[in-house]
Formats: sequence, C-alpha cells, structure tokens
Amino acid sequence: VPISEKEKANLSLQLLHAGIKTRPVNYATMRLIVIILCGVSSIIMFAPKYYYSFVPVIFLGFVGMYFGYVIMRFSLSKQITTRQKNIENQLPNFLDLLSVCVEAGLGFDQSVQHVIKQFAGELSEEFGMLIRDISLGTPRKNALQSLQERVPLDELKTFSAAVIQAD
Repeated sequence: VPISEKEKANLSLQLLHAGIKTRPVNYATMRLIVIILCGVSSIIMFAPKYYYSFVPVIFLGFVGMYFGYVIMRFSLSKQITTRQKNIENQLPNFLDLLSVCVEAGLGFDQSVQHVIKQFAGELSEEFGMLIRDISLGTPRKNALQSLQERVPLDELKTFSAAVIQAD
C-alpha cells in the first residue's frame, strides 16, 4: 500500500498512542482491506433489490466503502481516547505506590518493577517498556522521553521531567 512519509509518521504516532504494536504500512493495508470488504458486502447485501440497475449498486458500494473508512477512523481514535483515559485513571495509584517503594529504600528501577507486578493495565505495560529499555542500555533520560512520546499525558510528562531533573 503506497503511503507517504508524512502520513506514515502521523499514523505511526496514532498507533503508538493507541497502543497498537504494528507498522503503519500493515495498519494501512488492513484499513484498505476493511474498506473494500465493507463495499463488497454492501453490494452483496443490496444488489438483489436493484438487480435491474447498475448505478444504485455502484452507489451502494461506495456508501459501504465510506462506512468502512469511517469505522476504521473512529475506532482508532476511540482506542486512543480509551487508552489515555485508562492510563490517567491508573496514574495516581501507580505513583502513590511508587513513592512508597522509593521512600522504603528501593531504587527507582526496582520500585517500578515492584509496582508493575502489583498493577495490571496499560500504565504497567508502558512502565514495563521503560524498564526494558533501561535494562537494555538506554539512558534513563531517553527511556523517559520515549515514555512521554508514547503516552501524551501532561501528568506523566510532569512526572518524567521531575525524574529526569532528579537524575
């Protein structure tokens, strides 16, 4: 599926925010397949009613394709919104337990690993990626900036900036 670099970067960022771990080209291909299938299915469903005329059948095909496009577009934005809301709801409890672990004497990385075991959800997955990046040799500052890029919440950006500043 031909996709421009600008559109690929935009789609990549949207997929990152939605938590979908696939390449933009693969998602664009899947989106195109869904659009075509919606168009074909609308033709199959409504063609027997209009068997005598070709124009309404083609029009219904385009309506089905538009419906598939709208479904794919809104489902991605809904996934982004739902994921960010879930992370925003989990953040206070996550940070509270993290601060208790740090005050108890654990290091930052150990505290995050302990809190990840206690919580399940999108925020734990993101901090799991943070710990994985740090353990693979990425500097903590870069790993936290990557976290900020994946999860565009102001509260998490403030937390990351504070940890970077303290480091």
